[in-house]
Amino acid sequence: MCAGFCTSICRKTSSITINKSATTGRDGLRADCRLLFSFGDVQSVFYSRRAESEAQGRPQRLSALVDWAQSRVCRRRALLTYFGKAAPVDHCGMCDNCTHTVDDLVDLTVPAQKFLACVYRTRQQFGASHIIAVLRGSRSQKVLQRGHDQLSTYGIGMEYSAEQWKQIAHQLVGEELLRRDMQHGQLLLTERGTTVLTGKQSFFGVDPGVTQAERMAEEIAADYDAALFEQLRACRKILADERNVPPYVIMSDRALQEMATYFPHSEMALLHIHGIGKHKVAEFGDVFLPIIRTYCVENGLSERPKTGGSATRRTKRRFVGSRSDVVGQAYEAGWSIDELRAEYGVKRQTIVNHLARYIAAGNKLPARQLIEESELSAETQTAVFNAFDELGTSALSPVFTHFDGQISYDELHLLRVVHNLRKATDLA
Repeated sequence: MCAGFCTSICRKTSSITINKSATTGRDGLRADCRLLFSFGDVQSVFYSRRAESEAQGRPQRLSALVDWAQSRVCRRRALLTYFGKAAPVDHCGMCDNCTHTVDDLVDLTVPAQKFLACVYRTRQQFGASHIIAVLRGSRSQKVLQRGHDQLSTYGIGMEYSAEQWKQIAHQLVGEELLRRDMQHGQLLLTERGTTVLTGKQSFFGVDPGVTQAERMAEEIAADYDAALFEQLRACRKILADERNVPPYVIMSDRALQEMATYFPHSEMALLHIHGIGKHKVAEFGDVFLPIIRTYCVENGLSERPKTGGSATRRTKRRFVGSRSDVVGQAYEAGWSIDELRAEYGVKRQTIVNHLARYIAAGNKLPARQLIEESELSAETQTAVFNAFDELGTSALSPVFTHFDGQISYDELHLLRVVHNLRKATDLA
């Protein structure tokens, strides 16, 4: 199936794991299958000589394979569907798309709109190279002769290099915002592409500024140190038993896993761990940090900087709809409130308001995860929930006054969302 695509292996080649750990063949042993894919090979495959019997429908078959290679959906499911078979599940749990949980998903709506607009302005008659030349303000003869230097999209894409724009173009095709004519090479807008272009839908994709090597490094870092994790979990249980609260109130499993991945040695480094704010650092930093430092000394380990900010924890999901829908979906996918606040450049309360609207629209969010966002102690949280039961949730000022202004409105906004969610799902 991958004949022809493996002919050119270079730095631009992507490695796709089709089947990571399946038993197959007559011996029933594990078999690994990899497709080495480089987009530069597509044209050479298309124009290479083949038997006449293969000519009919060949562009369509090649286009389907290219789309499959760039897709982010389960590869086994896509293969079975292509051959007319029903997939037993949506996620096989073995291919790269199903096993990779961190792949730098960022909001690419604006660059996608720029690229799509340029395709539209050039009357959908050109390939990616020409579109990129227009976006980057090229003075090439081809651009000037066609008057494309007079288009509104001319020179609006200088923030990305030509290579980065190629990555974006590949994603737009792979996610079916654009369709490529395999015979002539021009890019054509799809119905979904039009919805993104007109602002009716957002587009999230792989950050074109992050290299494949950086993504691989992040995946390696995601394999946390199991022995350290168990030590941290044992410590968490002792703290939880002392306070008579569930362990997740002290620290989430995800926080412990990140500690066992990045080995933070200071309070500043600990603040970069998911779900840990100033309150948790002040209360538990002196407990967990010595454990991490001692473990690192005994095992010859050192602190790892947590690079890339929130991009290191993006999951492979497409977020669509209104801003509140996108924020809610991203939060479900593992983004924290602070990550979302930094991503959109808004106040913490704005993100909480989006989450409240997302819940009001009939969606569900994990109450336990929301509670972990609070910097208040478990006892204070319970007191706030009791105050909401007594005073209601329609206005926050009575609850603010009830606590003599000692609890911030940001915390009250968050805990009101949790309180209403619990009531709606009978979790209280």
